[in-house]
Amino acid sequence: MLFFNCRRCVQCSFLFLLLVAYGDSFAPGGGGKNRLLRKSRRRSRSSSNSFVEKVSNEPVLVLVEPRHKTKVHLVGVSHGSPASAALVSSTMRETRPNAVVVELCDDRFISISLDAKIRPRLNQTLESSYDEKVVAISKMEQKRKGQSKAQTIANKASNLFTFIKGQGLLGGTFVLLGLVVSNLQKLTRRGSSTSGDEFVTAMKEAEVLEIPVILGDAPQNDTLASIRKVLSLEIFSPSTVVEGTLFFSFSAFGLLARESNQEIAKLLSSEQLQRSSWLNIPLAYMQNKAMLQGLTPILIISLMTFVIGFIPFPSPILPYLDPASSSSSIDGFEYDGAASAMAFNSAAWFYNVLFSELPEGIEHTLNSFIDLFSFLLLVRMSRLIGHDRDAIIAQKIQDACRDHPGQTIVVVIGMLHANGVARWLLSGADPVPQQT
Repeated sequence: MLFFNCRRCVQCSFLFLLLVAYGDSFAPGGGGKNRLLRKSRRRSRSSSNSFVEKVSNEPVLVLVEPRHKTKVHLVGVSHGSPASAALVSSTMRETRPNAVVVELCDDRFISISLDAKIRPRLNQTLESSYDEKVVAISKMEQKRKGQSKAQTIANKASNLFTFIKGQGLLGGTFVLLGLVVSNLQKLTRRGSSTSGDEFVTAMKEAEVLEIPVILGDAPQNDTLASIRKVLSLEIFSPSTVVEGTLFFSFSAFGLLARESNQEIAKLLSSEQLQRSSWLNIPLAYMQNKAMLQGLTPILIISLMTFVIGFIPFPSPILPYLDPASSSSSIDGFEYDGAASAMAFNSAAWFYNVLFSELPEGIEHTLNSFIDLFSFLLLVRMSRLIGHDRDAIIAQKIQDACRDHPGQTIVVVIGMLHANGVARWLLSGADPVPQQT
């Protein structure tokens, strides 16, 4: 039935949400082809003989940034997972870094800070922004005192709907699904030893260590804008498909480190690529039971969409009414005149199309198309994530290394970024994404 195929589409959308919500915090900050290196500062080879080391049974990559000799601990996290929060805490306590870089932009950092009631430190701009938001929230709460609880909920729902609607179909879907998963994550964190997510944990540990929190992501508006660009004709480009497939293989499984980006590979020696240990995300989940349990929210939602597809519906085919009849009834439905019959027939047509069995050939073709489109959408997302977002994050980390030469920093990023960012840093190149 067509409803079964709709369920398949929904399940595919949750696959992408799985990538976004757990391996990455929303889509990349740019699209299009990149000029990946600043030619004026390009190096023929990385001058360091260092390589990427993976911490045993943990999604943590360690390397020495070649320009400033800064030791970088890349902590790959499953966003919102208590296990990832605990890993961030233990890594920071063991390494005692001089700074921590988090995969957040200004807006998201302030939002999380307000929710956790953690005032930013060592950054006057963020401190002022935080204080202004606190005052604005206080004034808003004063206005709401005269409103009933129902009015307050209605206003919040209206504002949320307006925001989601402004993001377009795809962007709005990701925002809505992200909110659903985020609330489920909060429920699963109850009773956990960590009171917040990985970013809140990093902020709290930074307060204890009295070190700065450095923001390492593109602005939120750029992120949402690039989500809206995912559905474009470029999704069918053969070069995009090949490029996205190679990048997904490297980002998710640590495979094809050279083939997935030839330009960066030219800057690394064969020894560096061979000796480096990359992150395999499925294996990381299998090796950590607590992290695997963190997938519970997304698995619950996916299971719900799977079950809905097999719910039996009575009277799969509704008969159409005769508009010529002046008055009649069918299956208890009373109608009067052509207008009522037309309305019923429209509903019957939609119901029949949605729930009726399709001819075997058409259903097979539709299934194949859905699978192909899902694959193309997946590699399109991988291309955006692998190219532009990795470059943006790597550039922010390089800036942090410049400010902390010869010291140690911890970076908290989604697992899908860990391999790509580590390769950028190891190359010593200037990653500058350029939109076209």
